[in-house]
Amino acid sequence: GEPIKRIGQNTHIYEYAAAPEDADSARVVVAFDPETQQVTRLDAYLKVPLPATTFHGQFGTRVAVHDRNDGGREEFFYPRLQALIYENKSPDAMVTAVSFVSPRTLAWIFVHRSIAALGGKEYENARTEADKAAAIDPEGCAGYYAQGRVFAALNEADEALVRFTAAANAKCSASNRALAHTWLGSVYADLKKAPDKARAEYLTAIDIAPRTNRSA
Repeated sequence: GEPIKRIGQNTHIYEYAAAPEDADSARVVVAFDPETQQVTRLDAYLKVPLPATTFHGQFGTRVAVHDRNDGGREEFFYPRLQALIYENKSPDAMVTAVSFVSPRTLAWIFVHRSIAALGGKEYENARTEADKAAAIDPEGCAGYYAQGRVFAALNEADEALVRFTAAANAKCSASNRALAHTWLGSVYADLKKAPDKARAEYLTAIDIAPRTNRSA
């Protein structure tokens, strides 16, 4: 059906009423990829919050914990690709929603963790998180992009080029493919000292990037 409302300006997140036959959900929040319009996650908010023990053991292995902007936290599980949203960050917080996430969404969680580790020069941790992203979504670009950033930080130009090339050719949005070509340009310019190849990659990035991502 039609959404009840759009959550936030300049977002692709919408709230829907729960299906009449759904006795457990009060509302459903759906996030869409802005370029492909594919569903990236669906959050089913419960009518009555439940303890985490109701769900633990059903979803597989907990692989990540993430603090939310609304003051709560969420746990991500694999291989079920589900998540639990908690009402706050306390250890005994109740679960307010159950989420269904796409492999791409979960992979980008690990990409952000990898980038954060790179910022602290924790290269082993950064590589581990990047490898997780690649394993979760092998057809997408997220993991290869993160691996490329790790190798670029280590000045391993050839390995970085392989990973960024894989990211540029993977199934992902035009903006992310453009980002991969931008990084290819950076590696050619800074590590390989090949300005002509760098320029070609930068021009490719500009050519395929959505117009909304381009500078005026």
